[in-house]
Amino acid sequence: MALDLEEEAALQPTVYSNLVKNKVLLYKRMTVSQWKTERQSDLAKAKALQEASTLSKPKPTEKPKEITTGLTTAQEIAFLPRLLTPTTALKSHGYVNTIPTPSEIQTANLGVEASKGWEVCDRCKSRFQVFPSRRPEDGALATGGTCTYHNGKPFWSDASATDATVKKQKKWRCCGEVIGDSPGCTTAACHVFKITEVKRLAAILNFVETPKVKGKKENGPVCIDGEMGYTVHGLELIRLTATSWPSGTALFDVLVKPVGAILDLNTRFSGVHPEDYTTAPAYSSSAPPDNLQLLPSISDARVLLPRSRKRSQRHESDTSDDHRHSAAVSA
Repeated sequence: MALDLEEEAALQPTVYSNLVKNKVLLYKRMTVSQWKTERQSDLAKAKALQEASTLSKPKPTEKPKEITTGLTTAQEIAFLPRLLTPTTALKSHGYVNTIPTPSEIQTANLGVEASKGWEVCDRCKSRFQVFPSRRPEDGALATGGTCTYHNGKPFWSDASATDATVKKQKKWRCCGEVIGDSPGCTTAACHVFKITEVKRLAAILNFVETPKVKGKKENGPVCIDGEMGYTVHGLELIRLTATSWPSGTALFDVLVKPVGAILDLNTRFSGVHPEDYTTAPAYSSSAPPDNLQLLPSISDARVLLPRSRKRSQRHESDTSDDHRHSAAVSA
C-alpha cells in the first residue's frame, strides 16, 4: 500500500513534496477507526482486482463437465415442454406475439416515406440519410461519410488515492478515453441504423406463423442462432444456424441474403466477413421451395431453444431466463 502511494506520487515530481507532506499529516490526524475503514476498503479493492485478473485468464480447454440429469434423452425431451417460456406478458419487452395488420404496415410505410430516409446512426448517434437503392449520381447508399465512434462500453474509473482533485470519471473501455473527450477511436466506412418498431420491421418482411405439419413426427427440440448485419433497411439476418438438441447435430448453417443492400456486415459481433459472401454459392430467386430449409425443419409444436429474448417464437424454452443480468431485465 505505502509503496504504491509512493510510486504514484513520485511520478508527479512537481507536486511530490506537497503530496508527501499532506499524506503524513493525514495519517497523524487519522483515528484508529478511520485507519481500519481505509485498510478494509484497500483490501476489498485488492481482492476484487485479483478476482478480476483470475476471471480474465483464458478458460481451460479441458472437456466441459457433463451434467447428468438421471433421465434418458427421451425423458428429457418429454419433460422439456414443462420449461416453456410464457410469451403473453413479454410484449412490453419487445416480444412479437401478434402479426402486424396491413393497416399498421401501411402506416409504417407512410412514416418512412415522410422521413425521406433520414435515420439516427446506431453507433455515433448522428443523423444521416440512407437510400433504398444506390443514388444515381454517385452510387452512394448513405450520406454522412465515415462514422467515428467508440465500440466499447462506458465504465466509471477509480478516484486517485493521492490526488484529491482526481475524481471518478466515466470512460470508454475500448480506449480508456474520458467520455466526451473525442468523438471516437474507431472509424467505419459509413453510418448504420437499426429498427426496433414492429410495424416497420413487418413493412420490410412480415412475420409468419409456423405452419402446422399434420402427421409429421417431431424429432426433438431445435437450437437456433442468428447473426445480424446492417443494411439499408436496418439490422437484418445474414447468417442462420440450427442444431438438433441434445445431440448437437447440425441441421443447417447458412448465409442469408438480406432484403436490403449491405452497409456493414457487423463482423466484430457477427463473425461474417465479406469473403464469406463473395465465395458463397450465388443466390437464385428461382430455387425450389424445398431449399428453404427453416420451416420444413420445425413445426408449430416443436420446441425452439433461442439465445436471446428479442425474437418472436411462441413455443420455446429461453436460456436467457437462466442467466439474467443483475442490473437489468433482458429485453
